[in-house]
Parts: sequence; C-alpha cells; structure tokens
Amino acid sequence: MEKLRKQYLTDEWLYQINQRGKNLFHKIKIHGSSHVVEGTYKSTGGLIQTMCEFKDSILTDILISGDFWIYPDTILPQLESHLKNTDLSTINLPLYIESFLKDQNCQTPGTTAADLAQPILKSFQSIS
Repeated sequence: MEKLRKQYLTDEWLYQINQRGKNLFHKIKIHGSSHVVEGTYKSTGGLIQTMCEFKDSILTDILISGDFWIYPDTILPQLESHLKNTDLSTINLPLYIESFLKDQNCQTPGTTAADLAQPILKSFQSIS
C-alpha cells in the first residue's frame, strides 16, 4: 500500500493530464481552418472527455481524460500520440481506435472503441 501511495501522490501522477495536454490548454489564437473543440460522451464505463485541435479534417492534437477505466492505465498518452495527425475524413475512427487497443492488449471495462471515438467525432462534426 505504501508503494502505491508514493506512486499516486507524486506530481508526475497527479498532474499527468496537464503535462500531456499542456499545448492545448495554452492555445488561444484560432484562425482560418484551425479549431480547438471540447467533446464529452457518457459511456456505460464512465465519462469520456476530449480536447481536440483540428486543422481542416486533421486531428493535430488531442487530450483524452475522464472517469472511465482503461488498462494499462499508462496507455492514454500512447493513444493520444496514435491519434495525432489523423485525417478524420479518410478513416473509420472507431475501427482505428479498436485496432490500437487490440494491438496494445488494452482493456476498457464498460467502454468500447466506438465510445472513445464519440467525443472526437462530435467535436469534428461541430466544425464541419
């Protein structure tokens, strides 16, 4: 228990979302075909929140957070990196995410790849 306490009380653990999404939180200027959009979706497994930056149909940056479960718990930064620079007009996003989760041997109790795609797709549709 002491080992877990030390891990979960470190600044690295407590502020990991701020670190992964630091570029998104500080972007203010939007022009032309660039947009920053927040998305939310409630799955059976919990609330999924995204902050997405788009340039036309390209997802240029993303932060995923929420109260859903994903194992291993260190996979979200890798999923975010996998999604960056993806052209949402040319792929089936739920299948793209599902393939990544299978390749990484991830488990998402109560949440599907389609659920994870929903807030991203809603964000993208809001700018289309």
